[in-house]
Amino acid sequence: MTASNRLQTVAFILSLVSASADAAAERILTPEGLGPVRIGMTVRQAEEALQIKLKPFDPTYGDSKESCWQTYRLGETDPDVVYMVWYGRIVRVAVHGDDKTPIVTDKGIRIGDTDARVKEVYGPSLKVEVDPQANTEEEGSDLTAFTKNKRRGITYETFDRKVVNFRAGLPKATLLSEGCS
Repeated sequence: MTASNRLQTVAFILSLVSASADAAAERILTPEGLGPVRIGMTVRQAEEALQIKLKPFDPTYGDSKESCWQTYRLGETDPDVVYMVWYGRIVRVAVHGDDKTPIVTDKGIRIGDTDARVKEVYGPSLKVEVDPQANTEEEGSDLTAFTKNKRRGITYETFDRKVVNFRAGLPKATLLSEGCS
């Protein structure tokens, strides 16, 4: 193998590793967003970053500067991901689904993990709030961790001591369990 062929082979391998790392990053929810979608982006910026259109759940909503609405990606890519929009900007990314959902948080927590694991990972910085509709923490609770500057957070919603969904973004939006209300 010539030196030129070796360089081409190395370059090809490096491009595969880089593409694999980019794909993995698209599967990790952080307090700042998911993949190329960052908290604070406009809907148009998010669509450009995703290279796909977003579709509101309710067709009466749209890119409004006065409303709150939820949207998802058109097509079959990440049907378990929901974006919350306030005043035209993405303020929250929520992940629903089951334990086969490929998206995990930056702490490695996924749907189906136990609340004990979440508590172990975050320690005393975790805020535990029992769901007002539930009678006990076991029946349902929200476990929320905020960034050091308190400008972003991740909330893990649990039921029967298992994570059933998680959402990240601005604290006020992250703490809402029922969409915009």
